Amino acid sequence: MSHPRLAVFARQANGQVAPLRIVEGQNTNISRSGHGVAIDLVHNEVVMPSAMAGAIVVHRRDADGNVAPLRTIIGSLTRLNSPQGVAVDLVNDEIAVSNDSRNSILVFRRTANGNVAPLREIFGPATGINNTQGIIVDPAHNEIVLAMEGDDEAVPPIPPALLVFSRTANGNVAPIRTITGPNTQLLRPRQLQHDVERDELVLSDRGLTQEFIFDRPGAILVWSRTDSGDAPPRRVLRGPLSQLTGPRSVYVDQVNSEIGAGDTTSHAIFVYPRDF
Repeated sequence: MSHPRLAVFARQANGQVAPLRIVEGQNTNISRSGHGVAIDLVHNEVVMPSAMAGAIVVHRRDADGNVAPLRTIIGSLTRLNSPQGVAVDLVNDEIAVSNDSRNSILVFRRTANGNVAPLREIFGPATGINNTQGIIVDPAHNEIVLAMEGDDEAVPPIPPALLVFSRTANGNVAPIRTITGPNTQLLRPRQLQHDVERDELVLSDRGLTQEFIFDRPGAILVWSRTDSGDAPPRRVLRGPLSQLTGPRSVYVDQVNSEIGAGDTTSHAIFVYPRDF
């Protein structure tokens, strides 16, 4: 997703190629900073957070041009404030949202539309949530996993982490597991995916690089879903051969055994074998 549009490419596209479709324009309700996009193949929909508008926008997966969304969740009742990621729970027909500026997780009905209140909100000091980014829902194990950047300027500093909550948690509740600490190699976590086939968490970490400075580049980090504490990643994709500098998004293609990353510094999509 670029600024501000949704661009769709062929899976095997390579090099400087044009997208197959572009959804952009005033009718789309897409705003800048739509960082975590979810594709719902069952209902043929794309679900996008709109951080600038404080909204969740749903389009047809095959939409093209300056078209209106199917649904938009927006308004004071929603409690949306700079949403950064969404996850579609097809088993329970819900959408989970990482809600950055409110430091919370919101859960809506999948078909919610307009100015509607969430079904549940994980919110409060016991949650440990700070600077939310990517999010996944794991209905098989009844869990929600949130990637958060933390705050290194807080006193004491709040480190980056992956927080695991019960899927049905509501209110001021503590996570049931946390991955955090120096061995995790977490720097600036961004979007997160669940490789269901391997039961792994796959994270894009933006690193501490600025524009085209490679001293502390980002990476793709992989853990077992059940890892906890100061757990080192099981696999790390990083370094000059990877061409990654500041990966902000990630996807897992289980059918073709590939992992892809959207790099915010080089404005490119890189695709790798899943067994890196």
